[in-house]
Amino acid sequence: MDKKITDAEFVKMQEEYMEKFGNYPVPEFDKLSANQMNNLIENFLEEESPIKIYSDIPENILKKIPILQMVKLFLEITIREKGAIKLTQAGYLPPKIVKEIYDSKLILDPYIESGEIKLNKELDCMIVELVKILCILGELVIEDGGKLKITELGENLLKNEVELLNVIFNKYNKELNWSYFDGCGDNMGFQSNIGFVLYLIKKYGRKKLNLDLYIEKFDRALPSVYEEFIPFKEDSTDEEKTLDYRYTFYLRVIERLFGYFNLVNVYVKNDNMILIEKNDIYDRVIEFSKS
Repeated sequence: MDKKITDAEFVKMQEEYMEKFGNYPVPEFDKLSANQMNNLIENFLEEESPIKIYSDIPENILKKIPILQMVKLFLEITIREKGAIKLTQAGYLPPKIVKEIYDSKLILDPYIESGEIKLNKELDCMIVELVKILCILGELVIEDGGKLKITELGENLLKNEVELLNVIFNKYNKELNWSYFDGCGDNMGFQSNIGFVLYLIKKYGRKKLNLDLYIEKFDRALPSVYEEFIPFKEDSTDEEKTLDYRYTFYLRVIERLFGYFNLVNVYVKNDNMILIEKNDIYDRVIEFSKS
């Protein structure tokens, strides 16, 4: 009779296999090893992660990161308001504060700029609501008694912009629900695996390259993301699903994440070709270590 392998023995076998073969480059992972890929995805931005924020970033670079500067402005306004912003009865930022934050013009809302939406309240402006959410997620402010109060952490990080950037980049990628601000459904595969996209841009972004090249490399490494992707409408064709998938990647990763943190330049050609190129901010902010 064959001896049954216990769970502990199976785990040990897996560990021995990964120790022996886990550091070999894997073609599907764009030559990352299985261990590197695991750390990139499962331990994103943690100590074991190959991707991190540099600990030393020049002030002139920090000033070019719009979402960081908007969070900083929000915290400065909170301090100016004697440490707490009084919310409306419905729990939103007062219109005066919303307009002051948006009028910084650090990130523009196309619907507001075109006049399609008139800015009167917090829910009229996605980016102001996003700033508020990031500050709450990062425990930079807390809601108490109908007010948003700045915390000791929030006050301290105003004096350390690199650490403040670390907090909001971490919260944006790991705790913010990316689907909250769009109609692309509960498709979280890009967010869950954003470390691999950052790696690809770090490696290939010196040249203007087609967005589709990055999507192809992403799909080769992580085919389950496309397989599990839910199209925007029922009974979609494969072509429609592919278009929805591409649009979601562009909107959530390129336009919003990379746009809000000002990490890439985007060029759109008349034939719907989108070219991506990392900028000088990317290489001063995003660190990649293969070790």
